[in-house]
Amino acid sequence: MGEVAEKAGVSIGSLYQYFPDKAAIIRTLAERYNAQGRACIKAELETVRDMAGLHIAFGQLIDTYYGMFLAEPVMRDIWSGTQADKGLRDIDLADSRANGAVLADALARLRPETYEAME
Repeated sequence: MGEVAEKAGVSIGSLYQYFPDKAAIIRTLAERYNAQGRACIKAELETVRDMAGLHIAFGQLIDTYYGMFLAEPVMRDIWSGTQADKGLRDIDLADSRANGAVLADALARLRPETYEAME
């Protein structure tokens, strides 16, 4: 935590006031990046009206995520940090489920008959 405080240019006391441990820092950063990712996925899939559009949207999302990881290499470290801690893995799981729900909504728009048969 001392190294984090030093790199952030804040006192260790100030850092502990907001973040009781490293997991809290990782959690905050993961939640921020996950929210950006969910917004990106939602925005891209909202415009999908057919399967060809879904294919294009997925390609664009891959490019967007690749660009995000290039621009913010720390995202890889944050993801690794979430995988190393059980409590933080739950954040990643919840994010994956939220993204899956966005995809399911898009698929239900494209193939409503499939989803009606499942109910």
